[in-house]
Amino acid sequence: MVTMATTMNKHNLLLLLCAGILTVNILSGSAVAYGNGKIFDITHKITSELPTFESQKGLGQFIWLVSSIRNGSIANVSQFKLGTHTGTHVDAPSHFFQKYYEEGFDVTTLSLQTLNGPALVVDVPRDKNITVCLTGGGLRWLGFTFDWQEKETGTLVMFPCLTDFFCGLVIGVFVYQYGIRGLRLCSFQPLTLLSEVMKSLNIPRGVHRVLFRTLNTDRGLMHKTEFASNFTGFRKDGAQWLVDNTDIKLVGLCASVPQFLLFSSGLMGLDYLSVSAYVDAAPTHHIFLKKREIVLVEGLNLDGIQPGKYTVHCLPLRMVGADGCPTRCILTA
Repeated sequence: MVTMATTMNKHNLLLLLCAGILTVNILSGSAVAYGNGKIFDITHKITSELPTFESQKGLGQFIWLVSSIRNGSIANVSQFKLGTHTGTHVDAPSHFFQKYYEEGFDVTTLSLQTLNGPALVVDVPRDKNITVCLTGGGLRWLGFTFDWQEKETGTLVMFPCLTDFFCGLVIGVFVYQYGIRGLRLCSFQPLTLLSEVMKSLNIPRGVHRVLFRTLNTDRGLMHKTEFASNFTGFRKDGAQWLVDNTDIKLVGLCASVPQFLLFSSGLMGLDYLSVSAYVDAAPTHHIFLKKREIVLVEGLNLDGIQPGKYTVHCLPLRMVGADGCPTRCILTA
């Protein structure tokens, strides 16, 4: 009996140890909590490994010492160089409209009232779309745009629905006959946010700030140096549906899909580097930014953040002329 009890204790201890290690691994990428878990920092750290748009090498060195105590100066003084859409950041209307750029609608014109206030974090369904993999380059045929990123295991093509998938399959076989090396099926993943997905979220009227937690967070895309063109983002019909059927003013995404969308003036956030799907970048941004009433927050860290009601605070720098700007964002419970 003693031997059996000792063995069970050892097994229990081992299980606890494994659970502890697992917990540390999970929390290491999570949003940082303060104030007994009532304040959540949903901003990604800016590091040399941070992914940047269409780069395979990440941000790289961005900060340098120009004066150092070690070299005889009285203080350490650094200089940094960043793109305006680095890490967790906001988009200004001038980002996709030349007219607004010339008229001065930069980040300094974004409303602090929109950037701060009650917010809703929603978890986007993960089973709404499918993908197919091909090897080769891009293809545009019969009105469908097929775009994918080269990988050692093949290349990825994004399709918004089952019908497009079968069209793509036929096209893929056709292209294969003309010398492209192969065709294979990939795991089904939701890569675009379409109108039917938005309808299923049941975002009520009167909600002005929404942060969207998507497959981007599950895949840990903001923690990977190499840019992923197959991130989850809004297609133009999903964006239009939000504008027409909700009161969202702020849209936020953890890396690419906004969680808040304001209809008259609001905020939307997403969990990757863009709120729009890679193949729909310009049309989707045009829908969101055209009326200068919606603020887009991209690249949010929603790891470990549960769906529900919070208060969001986003404070970008007041950079005159900037079409975007890194921002510090927090949630309070």
